Amino acid sequence: MPASEPAPDASAAPATRILLARSKIQRGEYDDALKVLRDAFGSMAVWPWHAYAQLRAKGGDLTDVERSRFEDTAERADTGMVGALLWLQLGNTDEAFRVLDRRLDANDPDLIRLRVDPEWAPPRQSRQFLRRLARVCES
Repeated sequence: MPASEPAPDASAAPATRILLARSKIQRGEYDDALKVLRDAFGSMAVWPWHAYAQLRAKGGDLTDVERSRFEDTAERADTGMVGALLWLQLGNTDEAFRVLDRRLDANDPDLIRLRVDPEWAPPRQSRQFLRRLARVCES
């Protein structure tokens, strides 16, 4: 890790680790993101982000078995918003929107960043995305 970013200590909350890992994923620092998440891997909130970092690190170069494993992870209800991001990364926008709809119905607090989240940049101009974004703004 760069000197400007000290490693979180072992007691750092999973949410802190997730935020740090997300910034590293956005910068393409996948190994560093995985290291940040590894110490808190027992947390249910962390493991889907670990899968997401692994998927981003692999790019589009997946075997059928790996693709199936990531699809299974994305499909789980307990992955929350990360499930939608996994589907986006796998190239399945319809499934990503389906998961996003479930998160909208559940009033997921992670939706607050939907408008500016860089991970949602690819579909941001689509009508389907804009309809969902309007629902977030209404609630």
